[in-house]
Amino acid sequence: MDSHRKGRVARGGGSFKDIAQRAVANSPGDPHRQLNVILRKSHIPAAFGEDRPVSDKTRSDYGRELHRAITLCRTCCVPIQNITDLNRKHVIAFCRQWEKEGLCEKTVAKYVSTLRRFLELLGKRGAIPVGQEWRQVLRSRDIVLGTQGTSLIAKFPKGWRDHGVDPNAVIDAVEQVDELVACQFRMQLHFGLRVNESCQIVPRDSDKGDHLMVWRGTKGGKERRVEFSSDPQKRAAQRQTLNHAMGLASRNSKGCLGNPKGSLRAMKNRMTYLARKHGIRRTGLGITLHGLRHQFACDLFRELTGLPAPVLREVEPSVYGEKAELVRWAILEIARQLGHERGPISYAYIGSPSSH
Repeated sequence: MDSHRKGRVARGGGSFKDIAQRAVANSPGDPHRQLNVILRKSHIPAAFGEDRPVSDKTRSDYGRELHRAITLCRTCCVPIQNITDLNRKHVIAFCRQWEKEGLCEKTVAKYVSTLRRFLELLGKRGAIPVGQEWRQVLRSRDIVLGTQGTSLIAKFPKGWRDHGVDPNAVIDAVEQVDELVACQFRMQLHFGLRVNESCQIVPRDSDKGDHLMVWRGTKGGKERRVEFSSDPQKRAAQRQTLNHAMGLASRNSKGCLGNPKGSLRAMKNRMTYLARKHGIRRTGLGITLHGLRHQFACDLFRELTGLPAPVLREVEPSVYGEKAELVRWAILEIARQLGHERGPISYAYIGSPSSH
């Protein structure tokens, strides 16, 4: 949730300022309580894109990471009396501590991004700069962690089939145990759904004949359109999966593809349990549930361009250059169908066409 992208200013700057001041006045010296009040009474807007609130998961992650930061202040010998005291020096101290603990670059980048956004919402935009400026701040204090940058470009294929695992065989095995979970897996494979989306979708509402509209369970409630394949065989598989999903969902009073007798959390726990039981883990078959979305993305790239996804390394980068406009359009289309706004996020699924 980075607060700046290529010079753009994130929305909502300073929107926490007034409520934070009231929280401090009502609970002086208790930053944890102050934070709870801020998060409970404030609207947290998405930094960019559609004007919408962040998802429940993002909000939960936000609170957890910020409470951790308050506790870390004391560990780092930079305690705060009030949440409004939080500033750059504290984040620098955190980075030094995280370096000692051996945290990875990606994790630290996520934590710093959350803190940067929170400070911006408190009215402290620029307290934690971005990019090279922030890396220079850390280097000047002999902190290496957080200065290496992270890559969103897939280095190796994560799709099940591209990893040498037959998705249908694995899902068929799951179906022998739980028909509903197997159908959720197939919705993830054929329509690129996230786990939450596959549990909360109402198939009959989402089926628009030649495409699927997805909004229930999406991040921030963002609506997106997933097209049916132009390939007759794939299209038939999508239609068969969706029809089956509608049949299973009819057993649920809400019409969704979830367990009518359990909560969303229980449904996801059941899915995770069966996935691990059938080897869907890095230490098992070497695949993850998210790999179904990766497979959807790579398959879609091949369908749209006639070329293998760059992450498969089957052709030279120059081949993509020969179809630059088509490839560029495909990258944007894949991002859109996966529910992302920026085209380059597709690189996390299909790799980068400009280099291997």
